[in-house]
Amino acid sequence: MHVQAFARTNENAAQSRGDRFAQGHPSLHLCSAAPQVGTKLDHPRRIALLFRRLTRSIALAFSFAALSGLVGATAGHAADPSGASWEKVHRVFDEIRARYPGPVDQDAMANRAIRSMLMGLDPYSTFLDESAYRALQQEVRGSYVGLGLEVALDSNALTVLSSMEDTPAFRADLRAGDRITMLDGVSVAGLTLDQALNLARGDVDSNLHLTVTRSGEDSPRAITVRRALVPRPSVRDWRLDRGFAYLHIEHFDQSTGYLVTKALNRLADPASPRIAGMVMDLRGNPGGSVRAAVAVAAEFLPEHSLVVSLEGPSIGPDSQLYSHTEDANATAANGAPVSRRAFAKTVPLVVLVDGGSASASEILAGALQDHRRALLVGTRTFGKGLVQSILPLGDGTAIKLTVARYLTPGGRAIQGVGIEPDAQIGSDNTHADDGSLDLQLHEALRILEVTVAPDRKQASAVLQKSAMDTTAPLPVAQPASLAQGAR
Repeated sequence: MHVQAFARTNENAAQSRGDRFAQGHPSLHLCSAAPQVGTKLDHPRRIALLFRRLTRSIALAFSFAALSGLVGATAGHAADPSGASWEKVHRVFDEIRARYPGPVDQDAMANRAIRSMLMGLDPYSTFLDESAYRALQQEVRGSYVGLGLEVALDSNALTVLSSMEDTPAFRADLRAGDRITMLDGVSVAGLTLDQALNLARGDVDSNLHLTVTRSGEDSPRAITVRRALVPRPSVRDWRLDRGFAYLHIEHFDQSTGYLVTKALNRLADPASPRIAGMVMDLRGNPGGSVRAAVAVAAEFLPEHSLVVSLEGPSIGPDSQLYSHTEDANATAANGAPVSRRAFAKTVPLVVLVDGGSASASEILAGALQDHRRALLVGTRTFGKGLVQSILPLGDGTAIKLTVARYLTPGGRAIQGVGIEPDAQIGSDNTHADDGSLDLQLHEALRILEVTVAPDRKQASAVLQKSAMDTTAPLPVAQPASLAQGAR
């Protein structure tokens, strides 16, 4: 079961989502495989071996990542497990084992020690137990174990907002407006949304028994749904009035680049009017895969444009990531673009950001801003300029370790600072579902109207409708990069 918020949350709540994902994996392939389960060790010095394995895992993981050209071998940076500091740790474990009068769970003790080591580094480095590691892998892949429902808690029931096609919920004929009152025999009444969702969670292929009431029916339905791996769409798109398009990216996972490509091809349907301008919405986007952000940037930037630079002691020589698309720039013999989505390279573009836009979304926004490819509208972004790598420890657990900071193409380090939009529009007035009260979206559309206006008189009229301070409206000449793409 998946919950989608339909009203914009406040900025503080959005910022709290800034570390929801791994926030960019320079060695993303390291966490794409299924967790490995190691053999239990019975040796008295098992804890010491665990720490030695930890340091070896870090070195080996970075060495493996070096093959991808993103992270260099770092054996020289791994702590020496035979040093004085490590001997002190080993002695503490030995003393506990020898002197503590009660039972000692050595696995749990080792995990707590590892968690403590990482906790003191920064807010993002952490230990992932088997459950957290599996959940993170699902998020990175863009899927989760559930039913495929979007729900809201309303009057002591989970109200179905929608069921995604080709999911367990859709096949069970769960419909918008259905009210789920019980989950596996437990009443939803009095539960918080998180508590209700925890009841709904389970393993792949396990059954969840629902009690559902439907409008117009006298008695509740008993519906059994089998949980499955459900894709979590990260991209939505639709056409707006006046030839404008809207592209909403909720997060960055391994499927995001592909989904953006599909969305652009769909918007470029020859049977529909051409796209005159586009709004990309990154508000509340907590980040995710760095590679996905680079792939999206490649759809809008010229080929081989610098997207992001990584700086860190373990980063190899290929620390700069550039835009590259397979066919977006290809042309036929007559010079016409082969790819339908080639319009995205030049279409006037405005990007919406706020305090919930973090990490990979800041990489994308910063690249588009530095290359003067788009104007940013909204509020200052979260300011997460650190990159984590997921390093498996070989027993189904892993660590998420900060390995670098990133810089925008213009050399800006945004950790703790964020990215300032070109047009500052607050989000105190949240929008309705149709966007009619969304001041930030209103301003983005106003800028696009100015860009594509055929004459100066019409552009001046559009400026008068600005949601910005009318004493200092955005000059028409500002969006030079937008005007370049007007057709």
